[in-house]
Amino acid sequence: MSTEPTLNDRVQEESKIFKVIENCREVVQKNSFALKQSSREPISNAALENIARDMAYVLLDLKKGIKLIKSNKTINSNTNVLEEIENTYKQQEMAKSKMDVEQQNAKKQTNNNNNKNNKQTNQNKQPVANKNNKAQPRIEPGNSQRNRSKSLDSKFSGNNKVVATNVTNMTFPQEKSSTSRNTQPKNNSNDNRPHSSPQPSLKKRSASIPPSREIYNPLGIIKDEVARAIRDRKTFTIKGFFPAVRRALLKRGWIERFHPSLKEINNNKIKEFYHMNLTELVGLLKNKEISETVKKLIKSKLLSNNQVDLYWDNTYDVFKDCPDNKKLTLINQFRREAASYTSKQGLCQAARDAHWLQIPGVAKINHPRCYLLCKGGDTKYFVKDFGLTAAMSLLKWIVKNNVTGECKIASSTGKIPMSYFDFALTECYKYVKREKHQDIDEDIREALENEWHEFLKQFYKAVHVGNHFKLPDDELNAAEVVKTMVRKTTYVLNEIRDHMPCFDMDGYMNIWILKPTNSSRGEGIHICRTLEYILEVVRKNPNRRYIIQKYIERPFLIHDTKFDIRQWFLVSNSSPLTIWMYKLCYLRFSSQTYNLNNLHESIHLTNNSVQTKYHKKTGRDPLIPAYCMWDSKEFKNYLSNIGYPDIYENVIYPGMKECITAAMIAHRDKIDKRKNCFELYGADFMLTESFQPWLLEINSNPALHASTPLMSRMCPDVLEDVIKVVVDNARNNRADTGNFELVYKDKLEYQKVNAKAQFEVTGSPLTEDFCDVAAKTSSHSERNSFKQLDPSKALLHTGENMKNALKNLLKIIKYEKHKRRTTCKEQSIEVRSMADINISTQTNSEIQSLYQITLAEESSEYSVIIPDLRKNT
Repeated sequence: MSTEPTLNDRVQEESKIFKVIENCREVVQKNSFALKQSSREPISNAALENIARDMAYVLLDLKKGIKLIKSNKTINSNTNVLEEIENTYKQQEMAKSKMDVEQQNAKKQTNNNNNKNNKQTNQNKQPVANKNNKAQPRIEPGNSQRNRSKSLDSKFSGNNKVVATNVTNMTFPQEKSSTSRNTQPKNNSNDNRPHSSPQPSLKKRSASIPPSREIYNPLGIIKDEVARAIRDRKTFTIKGFFPAVRRALLKRGWIERFHPSLKEINNNKIKEFYHMNLTELVGLLKNKEISETVKKLIKSKLLSNNQVDLYWDNTYDVFKDCPDNKKLTLINQFRREAASYTSKQGLCQAARDAHWLQIPGVAKINHPRCYLLCKGGDTKYFVKDFGLTAAMSLLKWIVKNNVTGECKIASSTGKIPMSYFDFALTECYKYVKREKHQDIDEDIREALENEWHEFLKQFYKAVHVGNHFKLPDDELNAAEVVKTMVRKTTYVLNEIRDHMPCFDMDGYMNIWILKPTNSSRGEGIHICRTLEYILEVVRKNPNRRYIIQKYIERPFLIHDTKFDIRQWFLVSNSSPLTIWMYKLCYLRFSSQTYNLNNLHESIHLTNNSVQTKYHKKTGRDPLIPAYCMWDSKEFKNYLSNIGYPDIYENVIYPGMKECITAAMIAHRDKIDKRKNCFELYGADFMLTESFQPWLLEINSNPALHASTPLMSRMCPDVLEDVIKVVVDNARNNRADTGNFELVYKDKLEYQKVNAKAQFEVTGSPLTEDFCDVAAKTSSHSERNSFKQLDPSKALLHTGENMKNALKNLLKIIKYEKHKRRTTCKEQSIEVRSMADINISTQTNSEIQSLYQITLAEESSEYSVIIPDLRKNT
């Protein structure tokens, strides 16, 4: 059987209660910062004491209940338990009614004293009334818990009143912490009130229910940010390493959904976090070192089921990851055909038809002539062009050596027969006649394949080896022969220049460049001199498609070094076609000085991936940077120093704009018309000696990594400006576009013709008598006025008409015979005059004009063809 608790036990219990209360007060003080942040009224010390007291009573109830269960006192039945509970509530009701009566009496006494006494007396007796109120506290809805605790104390003491009084009169020491001072009311008139009196605003609040607090919820804040980004269409994904794009979007308040191939995920720390769930990641937010990274990962996981608004990728997988049936995501690529403007084959085909799409001052393409070498390609036309270019090159070689005197042109010890000069001159003259469409009225004989084969052998000996022509046996004056050769050559070359735009840049070496159609970074490129080598490379690689392009032998050089220009441009919309040109560009130099006698890739291929292999080699001009790059500002300064300060703004930059615009217009029907697509391209240009830009190729996915100090500065800028165009300017057409300039925009949206459309022709059937000839209606007098001819006379009249027709036919036949006889005579005279050097035997007036031009005049007219080589002499 359990014994009744002694006085010492009660004292120990009360001391424990005081400790619990002190602990509760400390907890309240620690949480005072959250109370300050709330918009509620400040809580007084009395309210805090009531909260602590209620918490202590709850703990005491639990402890007493545990002791009651553990005691050996047996409970006979459920009836005893119900009776005990009923007695407990009766005692609580009695105590409550008694306290209400005492409180009402205290209020009446206070009102009487206020009516009888003056203000001074009322102020003196106010503390007494408050003291009585303190001894008799108000009974509020929250005090039921307190009364139940008193009934449990009666089991141990047997005197409920004493216990209730002791508990009610418990006092707490005044708090001296900053929490108690901050929660004091700011009204100075109430500073003299007793500390235990509650504020009026708190009388309606239950003393046992703590006030609500604003709890810091980091996950909720992050969810709000993600929801706001989805609403504002500011979510993105980047596949690949593009930190400049990521910085630009994050700066604008966008949120990233990480792609699993993200480079940062591969390091150990982030890789460990990436596979955690949200609950684990929220727990890591307390670590300040990784909190920002963890926040990004949480946002990415919250966006896992959301299709982003912008997707940056270098592959076509983006169209699978972002289907249009959910959302029209902004994608940094266009779907296009394989043989489009970004392929060497597509640009080659576009250059042939570019004259149909030229717009003066807007679109005009300059592209070296090229041919597709594969099964069913342009091999036949290339072989013909190679031979004709060799013939022109031989004539240019004669004029060049006549000016510079580097090699002999003809002598008695020469090894090349003079007949091959006549062959080259004749074939070039045939080309001029075809361009003038004179082949319509007369047949021009084509040279045979074996004739071209023999001529190319002699051409290689003359141009590449240095051999010269052999004078005829009956000719002893070599100077006269050379003079005649130069006169004929100069005349024909001047005629060719008017019909060949790329005449001046071809040179005289007949060098071609062979490129695979689907390669990049300078892989698989061959620089070729001979036709046999070109055809052999193509034959050994039957599975590869090649294009052969005429090499620009006379480019504009800087410090005797070859270079090309990489120009960025942006297509922000395909329908209508919208082209933006970047105002800045950069130059890529080769690592060796220019030399056509050495065809090594370090001299002729300016691609950065090729030149990085030869940066450490000597032979480069010291004025060229070690990383072989200039920006457009340095290029303009160089042009200004050599006397062309305005050539870039007036010739080079406008020429590049026209070439890019013409190339895109030629292929606009091959670009996907999907909305919300854009793409950045890199166009490669070469300048001729006259500063005319020639478009070599257009590259999709241009290199934008910091491979050199110049690239590390320019690439982030161009990517930042791309975001300005496709994000800022797309949402606000007055937004800044950086260094991008709008150069072309279609007035109307281009609608591609559907070749599979079903056409239908409708109409009505013809009547049965539609084809019958209607009889001519005439009056009776007119029919009577016709003469009735005799049948025999009508037959004679018809015979006379037939005789006249035959006479006219005979005259036509006689005229045609005479014309053909005259033409044959002229052709025979022309052939004899071309074969004979003696002027007196040439009767053709067209050939006689060759000898009316002096040697000095011919040299001055051909000054544009021949480079200024006097420095070398």
